[in-house]
Amino acid sequence: MLRTLFTPDHEDFRRSVRAFVDRVVVPSYADWERDGIVPRDVFTQVAELGLFAAVPEAFGGAGVHDFRLGLILGFLAPLLIFIGLYFARFSDYNFDEFLRTFLSENRLITFFGAWCLVGNIALFTYYINTARDRTARGIFILSVVYGILVLLLKLWN
Repeated sequence: MLRTLFTPDHEDFRRSVRAFVDRVVVPSYADWERDGIVPRDVFTQVAELGLFAAVPEAFGGAGVHDFRLGLILGFLAPLLIFIGLYFARFSDYNFDEFLRTFLSENRLITFFGAWCLVGNIALFTYYINTARDRTARGIFILSVVYGILVLLLKLWN
């Protein structure tokens, strides 16, 4: 099946990553697990390959900004916040029980929805203030989608 989602650049990138993993990670993985550490030079090699592209330049990345990165960040940040809040405040419930309770109580939907949106607002603010408008645009779009989903969940209850 021919994929139309990825460009030739994406395919080249995927091949580069696969070759790096086969050449560097696979042969050394067991040693790293045993020692409990990945050697620092591996991170240098990863950076040279361009895998830290989305990491801000101040932290050694290339500082790439991309609409798709914004969509990914806009999706992941609220998801991680949701999971973090679950473990921090609601871990007495098993996850199935928690989800049933969450979906049935508007106050919980508001609580989680607000914190998830705050996370995206923080990300959006960071990317817009560092002139990474395309990434910020992706985060903004996902924030709007999350906001609409929260409202629909509240109306559905």
